[in-house]
Amino acid sequence: MKRSVTGAYNKRVTLLYPNGTLNENKEPNYSSGATVWAAFDVRPPGGRVIQVNNMEAPQQTRWIKIRYRSGIDHTWRVRYGSEVFDINQPPIDMGMMHRELYLELKKV
Repeated sequence: MKRSVTGAYNKRVTLLYPNGTLNENKEPNYSSGATVWAAFDVRPPGGRVIQVNNMEAPQQTRWIKIRYRSGIDHTWRVRYGSEVFDINQPPIDMGMMHRELYLELKKV
């Protein structure tokens, strides 16, 4: 399954990992991990519709790729500038080649 993420690694993103503590809303706190170069999807973000309180709400996603790093999973987040994104699903290591990771993101 080939993802159509193209372009050069030309955006700096920071990988955020859950640090094991919770905030006042019982949600995980995140700490900054590595800052890496990423290639953002150059096509418009995909979208899907989810149900929220019996109402449909659009949920936009976008794909990025980074050079392979071990240990990243779907509990992590990605920060680009002032925007923070959840990693929507486990990262994809195409062909298990350990060259690139594809991350599906949704804005927090």
